[in-house]
Amino acid sequence: MKKILHVIGSLDVGGAELMLKNVVLESASHSGCAHVVVSLTDIGPVGRSLLDGGITVLALNTGSLWSRVILLFRLHKIMKETRPEIVHTWLYHSDLFGGLAAKMYGRCKIIWCVRSDDITKGGSRFTIILRKISAYLSSWLPDKIVCVANRTCETHVALGYQANKMLVIHNGFDTERSDSFVNERQVLRAVLNITDDEVVIASVGRHSPVKDHKTLIAAAALLLARHNNLRFLLVGRGNDLGNLALINALRDLEILDRFILLGERNDVQSCLFASDIFCLHSITEGFPNALGEAMKAGLPCVATDVGDAAFILDEPQYVVPPSDPQKLADALERIILLGNADRSRLGARMRTRIADEFSIATMVRKYTDLYQAL
Repeated sequence: MKKILHVIGSLDVGGAELMLKNVVLESASHSGCAHVVVSLTDIGPVGRSLLDGGITVLALNTGSLWSRVILLFRLHKIMKETRPEIVHTWLYHSDLFGGLAAKMYGRCKIIWCVRSDDITKGGSRFTIILRKISAYLSSWLPDKIVCVANRTCETHVALGYQANKMLVIHNGFDTERSDSFVNERQVLRAVLNITDDEVVIASVGRHSPVKDHKTLIAAAALLLARHNNLRFLLVGRGNDLGNLALINALRDLEILDRFILLGERNDVQSCLFASDIFCLHSITEGFPNALGEAMKAGLPCVATDVGDAAFILDEPQYVVPPSDPQKLADALERIILLGNADRSRLGARMRTRIADEFSIATMVRKYTDLYQAL
């Protein structure tokens, strides 16, 4: 039985955290791997799910400068106690600190996990410095470097990461579809006062410069000038009535009444079921989970050409350059004009793509193959 210690910055809800959970729970139940998960901060909701699944989770609650100074020694102590054969770190902070602690421990293989693409657009200065240090150390520290996307791999090789250690393992999705999705759609649309003849365009993601909501808003204004039956559903932290900058931007264009601002939700899948089209409008991504979730839900999608979005979508006519409201509006309009039946067929094709190429089972098999190979 392989003993694997995972190190990650936090266990809040996020792309890396959810993929870690899937890998740990699925491989523990099907391939006999024994996992311990270490969060550099607190337990978080993902950590609680892991605990419920019988996984040992440790939280180091780092935050102050002093706690960061002693982090290496705390991680080293945990490794001496748990005696892992593999230390699998997730994201830059954990790659560096967890990797160094594992090297100090010395009796394990080290896997780094890189998930971002261009962090100069929205990344902190500290994270950018960490990435440069990691690039320099990549020839010595890790045994393998897992990238979540093809473009992520290309970006990091160009930055100096050791090319012969790189391996791409895409995210996986639970492709089982609940039979209740039709009812969920009707219930939520009724709650949100969405009529049957309205076409809902959904966006899922926190309000952040890298998500580029201003381009979506500008595209929405162009579309609403030609189509009066559109509603825009924004889901994600910061997309709510408390965001005055967002509210003022919508008011200035006189389209506030066409936007439904739901903020952070724990029923994102239901929000997607209530929608008709999905739009990814970011200026940078690695592997955009929101796009995969929307495709899994059977929504026809439009995406900016960031990270592996074009590869995941595999529909070139619905991929547009970032920060171009006119081209984004044009691509969305092509789907709007399809009508309900053709939109459903397009969405079904996108759902099939996710089920065939990006299932959780495929992702977990690739990780477990890697663990066994090491």
